[in-house]
Amino acid sequence: MKTAGIRFNTQTLLRFANGFSRAGIGICCLVLSTEAVGRKWRGQVGQYGFFFFAAESPRWLLRRGRSEEALEVLKRYARINGKELPLNISLLEPSGNEKNLAAGEGENNTSTIEKLWNTRWAAKRMSMVMLTGFGIGFVYYGVQLNVENLNFNLYFAVAINAMMEIPAVFIGSVLLMKFY
Repeated sequence: MKTAGIRFNTQTLLRFANGFSRAGIGICCLVLSTEAVGRKWRGQVGQYGFFFFAAESPRWLLRRGRSEEALEVLKRYARINGKELPLNISLLEPSGNEKNLAAGEGENNTSTIEKLWNTRWAAKRMSMVMLTGFGIGFVYYGVQLNVENLNFNLYFAVAINAMMEIPAVFIGSVLLMKFY
């Protein structure tokens, strides 16, 4: 039991570090992609990246009890990447998926979100994660977007910010591979 607690704490710390170090990647991608096109196309190009958020996720399909469809999506992704899934692959439906809960087959008919907020320790953790994420995002984007008002060279500030991203992503990736 003690090892699981240590693993959870290490995992939590590494996920935090990864999230902290990669918080600005979305805005950087948006800026870089819109800088490459003229003023006329900036709005459209800025929106194109959000198309991928609407794609169906195999995990989402699996949670809804649509395992065959999830497997087809995985096969399509593998084919796009020039790979092939093993023939004996099967997807296990997660316990307590939405389909089973709706049919009353789960432990009770409460949703996962209701369970989260009705469990004191989970609600406390979730509140802390949300508050921490908000604080980190507020500080990160606040510094990034307000850098022109600081009392030093704008180009130097942007260069330092970019240079800090590189080791942060690398270190976060290495630590995740080692401990996760």
